[in-house]
Amino acid sequence: MKTDSSYTKSIARFWRNVNIDKSGCWLWIGYCIKGPKLLPYGRLNHKLAHRLSWELYVGEIQKELCVLHKCDNPKCVNPWHLFLGTRLDNMKDRNAKLRQARGEKSGRAKLTEEQAKYAKYSSEHPRVVAHKIGVTKSIIYNIRAGRIWKHV
Repeated sequence: MKTDSSYTKSIARFWRNVNIDKSGCWLWIGYCIKGPKLLPYGRLNHKLAHRLSWELYVGEIQKELCVLHKCDNPKCVNPWHLFLGTRLDNMKDRNAKLRQARGEKSGRAKLTEEQAKYAKYSSEHPRVVAHKIGVTKSIIYNIRAGRIWKHV
């Protein structure tokens, strides 16, 4: 456990990197790293700032748990805007808020959104469309069947 002196220093250093906005978020203005989808997550002393906030104001975090954001703002370190959950909880939260990478933002995307719309709505034969945009005709069939690029 931290001594009173080291705890006070941690709190002071933490607050030097925080601004409170009108929504009640405590916005991290210190050093940030790019997380999933290139979202900025605050970092201090090799620790994610939102995890540090939880530890300073709420308590210890079990090793297997994540600290999730209720406010959906990765720069927020307000412990009342945070909650603990498993990796599965984190993925469910991401999906419920429609924050998963899809379409062009997916690392596996071979098409642009414009190409996917063309493939889906074109009256041309799938083989012709596939040749024009440089993919296999099975991709065109999957787009038209709604198995991939469902959102276009």
